[in-house]
Amino acid sequence: MTILDSGEQLYFPPPPVILTYRQYQNVNADKRLQDMVTKKFLRKLKVWLKNDPSYKSVSKFKKIIDTDEGYDVVHYILKILVKRGRTNWYDLDLQEGLVKKYILFKLKEYV
Repeated sequence: MTILDSGEQLYFPPPPVILTYRQYQNVNADKRLQDMVTKKFLRKLKVWLKNDPSYKSVSKFKKIIDTDEGYDVVHYILKILVKRGRTNWYDLDLQEGLVKKYILFKLKEYV
């Protein structure tokens, strides 16, 4: 600590102000996370198309979902859900019911 003698009064200069700036990683933009979530819901969609009676109306998409194009379809639907639903990719696992309904809704639009 530095003490300055300015005559009659002692003066203590304040410490310098150090501002900190933290930058957080945008996990939502992580392509590996998006890839993992898309593959997970692609597997689940294949099961839903086989077993879930509410998915019988969109069973004609089963051929498309089983090809490589199925990944692109599911990724596109999830990307729209994340953007419009103001949610995060890592939260989609917790919102499985909502994702299931939204995928069914989007597939019915194309029927």
